[in-house]
Amino acid sequence: MTARLCCVLLFLAFVAEIDAGIILNVAGPNDWAISPAANPSPSGIPIYLVASWTQTVDYSNVAISIRGSGVSPAATGSAYLTSGMGPGTTAADQVAFTVFDAPAAPSSWISLFSGLTLPPNSYYLTIIADPGSEILWDATSDSSVTISRGVGVTLVSPLLYHGLILSPLGGSLAPYPPASSGIGFQNHLIIDVASVPEPSSVLLLAGGGFVLMVLSRRRGTAPARRR
Repeated sequence: MTARLCCVLLFLAFVAEIDAGIILNVAGPNDWAISPAANPSPSGIPIYLVASWTQTVDYSNVAISIRGSGVSPAATGSAYLTSGMGPGTTAADQVAFTVFDAPAAPSSWISLFSGLTLPPNSYYLTIIADPGSEILWDATSDSSVTISRGVGVTLVSPLLYHGLILSPLGGSLAPYPPASSGIGFQNHLIIDVASVPEPSSVLLLAGGGFVLMVLSRRRGTAPARRR
């Protein structure tokens, strides 16, 4: 096996290992003019958001962000990533949990998770403002939304896909919020779920490309052999 062929195989192996790119991205202008994630809302019922998808391949080093801003001073929220949703969902279905700060600047990207490994499964991202906080979530309309999905990624169902606002029945959240029952309607929550390459993998990939380039140049400038 030639040195050049070895480098090609290593280069392809690095590319396969990184597996970086979009998992789910919903983009568009912010057409959502109200603050649905107030806790409690003006109606007195806490409202939360859910984004969901199914994937049939592994994604590593996953980062999840949403776009929005805090309305109340020092607004904070909580985010649950689970493999189930609705009655019967428990902490055993939880993949990750975090609390976050919502910046006052409008249309800011809010980082929720990073470094996750997500095997094939259905995933539900539940987002709710903490008690006393009010957060404006950015969402776009059917006429302007752009949805991008990665390899093996599909939207879960017509009622739970790229964005859903749920109002828990009975006016309260379940003790474990992702287990709440609710009614809702669709909107296009602006979200980015992506597999990000590790810095070490990027360096290996760059190194493999550099070696290929050097070998290609050497081959092009090598003197012709005598017969």
